[in-house]
Amino acid sequence: QLHVRKLAIHEAYARVVGDIGGEVAEYIDILSDTRQATKAQKAELEKWTATFLAQNRARPVYDPALLDQAMFEALRDVKTIAG
Repeated sequence: QLHVRKLAIHEAYARVVGDIGGEVAEYIDILSDTRQATKAQKAELEKWTATFLAQNRARPVYDPALLDQAMFEALRDVKTIAG
């Protein structure tokens, strides 16, 4: 069941960014599952999120205002851990 959930989440992001792999998969997992990142990971995650939102605004797949709010809330919930 968790695997199916993860696939569905990755598919939703893929509608905007295309291929999911490497760091992108890691960022998605942080936002949707672990909600924990080192300070460096969180900085990279924030940069990636800004790029993701810009991609969605350029070619709207999801309502930009709603996605901006959802991503802001997801980032807010990521806790910084030692690492």
